[in-house]
Amino acid sequence: MRFLTKLEAAQGSHLVLWHGGNLDALEDNVSHKKGRWEAGPGLYLTTHYDTAKKYAKGSRKLYQVTIRKGTDIKDVLVPTEEAKDFINSFVIKKKRADILGRVDKHSRDGKLSADIFNNVMINEDALNSSNTNELRKFLVEKGGDYSVQDGMFGWRERVVVVFNTNVIVPKIKSKSTTCQQSGARMRFLSKVQAALTEDEFKKYRKAYNKKDGDQAFTREAEAVIKELNKLPDPFPIYRAICVASPAKINKSLGVHWTYKKEAYDCVGESTPKFHLEAQAHKSQLDWNRTVARGIDYDDEKEVNFTQPFKATVKVYDAKWKLVDTIEGVIGEKGKR
Repeated sequence: MRFLTKLEAAQGSHLVLWHGGNLDALEDNVSHKKGRWEAGPGLYLTTHYDTAKKYAKGSRKLYQVTIRKGTDIKDVLVPTEEAKDFINSFVIKKKRADILGRVDKHSRDGKLSADIFNNVMINEDALNSSNTNELRKFLVEKGGDYSVQDGMFGWRERVVVVFNTNVIVPKIKSKSTTCQQSGARMRFLSKVQAALTEDEFKKYRKAYNKKDGDQAFTREAEAVIKELNKLPDPFPIYRAICVASPAKINKSLGVHWTYKKEAYDCVGESTPKFHLEAQAHKSQLDWNRTVARGIDYDDEKEVNFTQPFKATVKVYDAKWKLVDTIEGVIGEKGKR
């Protein structure tokens, strides 16, 4: 798709993208915390509506953003000496010598690709958070407007990281997902409880779409229900906890369980990690909450239950070696 690669289109030279965040007061100053600028210090826009929607939580909103055709940093060459001046001014001091060497290695005829320069800054974690905006300004000064990234979030989408906010068409439209979907979602999910088979769900989907017309939402719900229906009955559930030993595990095992084996990571690198595995029946699922969470946070694969239940739980160490078996209660709040 040439338009998405070079931002050129048969219908003019604009591209409509999505962003989940807060752009009510868009400023030409985009600093990033450590680890939050995977493709460069800029405004992250995506062609994939659902990706942006997942970031539009709490006080953040969903925006439709149109940008004009500009220059990808892949098409920009930076004078090597100017790149070195930037390094000596803004790069973390102990990393300067190594990065200067990398710039020399990638330079040709006294110039360096702006894209390579940006990647070196990212991969070497070369800047403090306060200086990420200096890199953005440097890329703009050298003629770069954005960077186009393919498949960045794992979808078949393209992400445009905007460095020069002047390419953004001034009118940014806010799309309130809460206002548009909350009422429809509640009406629809009230029917999901009975939709334990795909045939039953198709009946509800047809009626729902005829009444509310929100086919995108029902497709998401359908995908979650299909995935849940593919699970065996009973099916294994997992979670990860951070305790010093299996003896420290509280018998009230909490509500946050997942049906994917790669259970949640623990917080705190110094604490040993243990994985729990138990069995649950589909009849114990709270389908409304489980489907709703699957729509909003499909990467977590979390399940919710209508009420607490007793279960035999296998305890594994960090390498999934069985170390203990305990009896506990799943689905009630308690200490981990």
